[in-house]
Amino acid sequence: MALPHYVSETQILRHVARNPNCRFIWTNHAIKAVADDDRTTGDVEFALMNGRVLLHEHAKQDLLWRVEGKDIDGRRIQVVVAVDEEEIVIKVVTTF
Repeated sequence: MALPHYVSETQILRHVARNPNCRFIWTNHAIKAVADDDRTTGDVEFALMNGRVLLHEHAKQDLLWRVEGKDIDGRRIQVVVAVDEEEIVIKVVTTF
């Protein structure tokens, strides 16, 4: 089954994540998930800079994007984020 292509969302994500002024906000759940998977925040940031958006969904207060990519070591990772293009902020909700 073919996955939908979120080309514009992927471009926005990469643009924001690669911006040197980007501020990453980490939920407690995301920090725990990163540690549980024996990864670092750098692994997640790398995946966000180079990954692609697979889907988006509305949560209580955020539009969330599920991103698939690879960490620094080339291991597959998925990350759920909320991106604020104007504020140059990425809120990392969870990883798996």
